[in-house]
Amino acid sequence: MNPQLQLESASGYLFLGMADECLEELKEVDFLTCRSERYMVLRLAALVTKREWLEALIASRMLKARYPECELAYVSGATCLIELGRCCEAVELLLEGPASMRHKAMTHLQIAYCEFQMGNDFAGRYSLEEARQLDPELVAEAEGYIRSEVPPIQNSECIEN
Repeated sequence: MNPQLQLESASGYLFLGMADECLEELKEVDFLTCRSERYMVLRLAALVTKREWLEALIASRMLKARYPECELAYVSGATCLIELGRCCEAVELLLEGPASMRHKAMTHLQIAYCEFQMGNDFAGRYSLEEARQLDPELVAEAEGYIRSEVPPIQNSECIEN
């Protein structure tokens, strides 16, 4: 089968919320296509959709290594790390992303969430305000979730400032 048609098919499955079918379709793709950015993004998105955090984290690292300017590798990787309770690493990953990410509200929202989870309220408020300046509507929708009453994650690897 034509690799581009396989990627289109996988993309369609993912669009319909059929992550398992997307991954099955991607298994049939040839080796060279597996190294393409589109393939790697589709696979990562399907794994995140399935909430397969550890496997998705590995996929995001592979995407980042091959395509270091792909913002999705950093954002999805950070999401995986957050879900795995590794907020400090998530912040580090977001900060090492391409410079263009510093102008995206989602980056600052993820950092704010992590900072609040780690008990760094000042840093969390700062990042939340940065996000608000970039996209007030997005922050209005997400603020309640970000500042929810979830107890802070205790992470001994984080150095508190």
